[in-house]
Amino acid sequence: MIQLRHVFICLIFLSFLACKSQKSTSKTEGVTMEIEKIAEGSFCGVETASNELISTEAEWEALWKKVTSNRTPVPPLPEINFDEKQIIACFIGTQNSGGHTAIIQEVTEEDGKYNVKVVHTKPGADCFVTDVLTQPYFIAAVNKGKSKEASFSLETVAKPCK
Repeated sequence: MIQLRHVFICLIFLSFLACKSQKSTSKTEGVTMEIEKIAEGSFCGVETASNELISTEAEWEALWKKVTSNRTPVPPLPEINFDEKQIIACFIGTQNSGGHTAIIQEVTEEDGKYNVKVVHTKPGADCFVTDVLTQPYFIAAVNKGKSKEASFSLETVAKPCK
């Protein structure tokens, strides 16, 4: 009976050790961030594909000046509290027709950086579209985390029209 008790105590102790070692060696999953849309559209002053992580008011003012450089009157700069938020912006670049959109679908924070999933929707081959140059973009705010850099992934999806 005493031996059985010792075996039982050893098994419980080993179970605790196994649980602890699994926690310390497993990779932490990314934290999904809430996305607050600041601006989106098909026409802006940024003609080349790019992505931005903005952490200061000065950077934000400079980016907004580029985004709105093709508009009259210029829309006011949206207010952002950079003590609490950061801006993530994606620009798809100039497209040769209407029907293109950009959206930041997901932002996670993991291993010291933001992972940003951007979806570019383009018109399918059977779609009727306007014959105009467009510059799809999406600008969002996320709660300020510990990350100072971002990694962007772009998924392009063709939307069928018929």
